[in-house]
Amino acid sequence: MGRLPDVARALDKRTFKLYLEDFVEPAFYCCDMGLDETGGVGGGGGGGGAGRLAAAAAEQCLRFLSSHLGPNILRGRVEQVHPRYLATLDQILDDDGGVPMDCSPSFSSSSSSSSSSAPVGIPMPSRPGNYAPSLGGTPT
Repeated sequence: MGRLPDVARALDKRTFKLYLEDFVEPAFYCCDMGLDETGGVGGGGGGGGAGRLAAAAAEQCLRFLSSHLGPNILRGRVEQVHPRYLATLDQILDDDGGVPMDCSPSFSSSSSSSSSSAPVGIPMPSRPGNYAPSLGGTPT
């Protein structure tokens, strides 16, 4: 579920909405993995730690899709797939849970000297000037 927002951003909204229904079932399956006995999201249900992580990722993803596509569009698609998921969707969207609406990983530095919040890139090694890519096979 963590990569779905990247796909949604890469495609235009009209194209992404054609495939949205394919992801509704898996998203709510992951959400159900994190339900505890009281019906709260993120509890200690049978899924263990992995279930709670899957539930958290699915909840973040659903929040993003709601903000990206619009809450009414997401709600309508969820209702088309299975109306019983509406209660879970409402619970997720009503309670932000202190989680950002973007499913992308956020990078933050522990030092306060950096004023930029952008991730630090890994420098790529430079290639020699006479570099030619290998085509494979045995050299002759």
